[in-house]
Amino acid sequence: MSTIARLKNYNGCILADSVGLGKTYTALAIIKFFELRNERVLVLCPKKLFDNWSFYQISNNHAQNPFPEDRFHYTLLAHTDLSRSSGMSGGVNLANFNWENYDLIVIDESHNFRNQGRHRYERLLEVVISKGTPTKVLMLSATPVNTSLYDLRNQIYLMTERREDAFRESLGVNNLKDVMSYAQKQFKRWEIQVQQGYRDKALLLEELGGDFLRLLGGISISRSRRQIEQFYDAEMDRIGKFPQHAPPVNCYPPTDSNGTLSYETLAMAIDRFKLAVYRPTEYIIDPARLSQLEANRKRYNFNQQDSERFLVAMIRTNFLKRLESSAHSLTLTLSRTIGKIESILALIDRYQNFESPSGSLSKILHYADEEDEEFFINHDDYLSYRLEELNVSQWRKDLEQDKVTLSEALKQVASITPDRDGKLHEIKRAIRKKITNPTTDRNGESNRKLLVFTTFKDTALYLYKNLISLSDELDFGMAMVSGSETRATVGDNNFHAILTNFSPTSRHCLTSDNIDLLIATDCISEGQNLQDCDTVLNYDIHWNPVRLIQRFGRIDRIGSRSSSVHMVNYWPTADMEIYLKLENRVQARMALVDVAASGDEDPFNVSDIHETVQLELSFRDEQLLKLRDEILDLDDLVDNPTMSDFTLDHFFIQLLRYLERNKAELESMPLGAYAIADNDSASLRVNTQPGVIFFLRQRNAANNESGQQFSSPVHPYYFVYIQDNGAIRYGCTNVRHILAVFEATAAGKSLPIVQLCDRFDRETDLGRNMSHYDRLLDDSIAHIRQSYATIQRHNLRPDGARNFILPRTSEMPRDASNFELITWLVIVKDQNRVVA
Repeated sequence: MSTIARLKNYNGCILADSVGLGKTYTALAIIKFFELRNERVLVLCPKKLFDNWSFYQISNNHAQNPFPEDRFHYTLLAHTDLSRSSGMSGGVNLANFNWENYDLIVIDESHNFRNQGRHRYERLLEVVISKGTPTKVLMLSATPVNTSLYDLRNQIYLMTERREDAFRESLGVNNLKDVMSYAQKQFKRWEIQVQQGYRDKALLLEELGGDFLRLLGGISISRSRRQIEQFYDAEMDRIGKFPQHAPPVNCYPPTDSNGTLSYETLAMAIDRFKLAVYRPTEYIIDPARLSQLEANRKRYNFNQQDSERFLVAMIRTNFLKRLESSAHSLTLTLSRTIGKIESILALIDRYQNFESPSGSLSKILHYADEEDEEFFINHDDYLSYRLEELNVSQWRKDLEQDKVTLSEALKQVASITPDRDGKLHEIKRAIRKKITNPTTDRNGESNRKLLVFTTFKDTALYLYKNLISLSDELDFGMAMVSGSETRATVGDNNFHAILTNFSPTSRHCLTSDNIDLLIATDCISEGQNLQDCDTVLNYDIHWNPVRLIQRFGRIDRIGSRSSSVHMVNYWPTADMEIYLKLENRVQARMALVDVAASGDEDPFNVSDIHETVQLELSFRDEQLLKLRDEILDLDDLVDNPTMSDFTLDHFFIQLLRYLERNKAELESMPLGAYAIADNDSASLRVNTQPGVIFFLRQRNAANNESGQQFSSPVHPYYFVYIQDNGAIRYGCTNVRHILAVFEATAAGKSLPIVQLCDRFDRETDLGRNMSHYDRLLDDSIAHIRQSYATIQRHNLRPDGARNFILPRTSEMPRDASNFELITWLVIVKDQNRVVA
């Protein structure tokens, strides 16, 4: 089903495409469809992508617009404009703007609307979508799920206007909240399961439930790199293919080139920081406040003292990440922290000298690192103490000790000047090599471009200032972009101009202000096309490996003229045991858990969260280690489910392609026809065992009004992959993995099918002895019945009269008579190899 059909049927669609311009060009095609019907379209995008979308508008009449004849006249606004009621935005006067008058809303980077209750989310839902003209919603995001399946549910609510039964008729999903809550519980349970050292996505898909997978299959489209390469080869010949991945280059430059200070020594010093400035709860002496803390501990198994402990661990971790980024960045952070301590000490001085009766600490204690959204704590609900409630003398003593400790660390770190900065020396060598010995693209042209990523603006500015002399010496243009500041040695000094001058071909522009070196924070790690460049250098390693993959995705795109693309990683130490030390990072990640995100989550349990977070970080660590050896796509992270795992789009495309060529033959084929294949050419992505894949249809299938959940996402059809020994390899809820096995084992195979048929005929006495396959079929049907019953038990819930809704017994599959065999595939063992 096309994206437009999904929009028409379900009033919305999530396009989860991580491949180059795929989302944008698909969205433009849909926008044109609506505009041809004289319907009004509003595009909402992050501010940083505003220029990208304005590029196609006919009102801007851009000379390099690849679609000038389409004359797009959609309205374009930024996500942040939802928080405004006045002022201008892209030529639109927000004071008199009618938000309610749009037939289609296109939301780019829709994962920014994953949290209910936020002002922008509520205004988008209540005013832009729910009021006025009936509105359809197209959401674009490569990563619609961040930390929880509730992220996904909240985006789906935008297309349903929070109606829980919006998909009852169309998809047989009776209650969206129930389906997503059940899936989230299974997701949490799966997160702490370890199979052979990693989490197996197949186990998760078995447990999520047919309704969840059918829901995602109905309202979302996801295309992976593999799909694009397989099904759009003709277009790729026209546009340009993906570049190949060169092996990563890993460097371990010293923090201090003099060898006086090491990363390990400074990391150990950071570990000892007490940071009493962020732990006022430890000094409470007021009985009422102590009672309040104890009450919260009993009620939630968690209170502000725990929150502050996790916050301190998070700050220590941030110090380590800043040290990894640059000594300069840590110097500034330590200075800011010492300044906070001095502010609190001054407040205490005034209080103890009776110059001030009290003082609020909340503004002073607020901590947020705007350069990394993962290191942010919302202090809106943070308890604000008065000094008379605290043991001020003890707190002052600890604050003064902290000031001494941090000042000594600051003195050490500040001594690592640019002359002693080992990483700075290393990147200068790398830049000199790239500029003087550039790579060559497919057209034989030299490529001197280098994209340098760092997590922190402080480091980006530091690099820019210390590389200008090299820019002058080697005569190349350079620039720096962050979320709040830009710099450039050539051309206009603004965000859009810098990206255009760095990658003019990919952005369809001509420029004489060529930039070869771009230093950037993660503000451009999403949504930007920078494939004129062929090398990404990670000046620091983000703790989330997905972010590193997103960074690399800026140059690893369709249409690149580079035959290969390169990743260079600067690690702070070659000793990965020290680098991946867990304790502070576990505590830090716990601090980032938003325990109040939704009332649907289970009650907060510190020990459970600690275990889950520790496992999560262990898996992240494994992925980071893999990135030292190979460059991964998001779909390659076997323990990290992506949207493509929840949909069957890949197989629908194959089916449509097959139907185009063989429709009459397929329609004339009788039910029960079978084929035989061996497992010699199975893809390494799947593990095939000798057995049978059965494709069945339930005769007495329930209809969409029955109030039931189904164990198969393609109900009333059921797929089962059963091994020769009777074990269910993939059950009826795991349709995607069964089809993947089918594809890997049988797709495109013809000869030597005769030899396989001869083997099968001998084993079955020319089909007269089918007892083995009858047993496998009976076992498969028994599995379906058990799965069906399990799902219905999970679905038992009281209705409005507090009576339990029970499945209709007439629709419960009982035996083989309730099914018809559509087709089946026999997988036999390859005689030339041993199957594990």
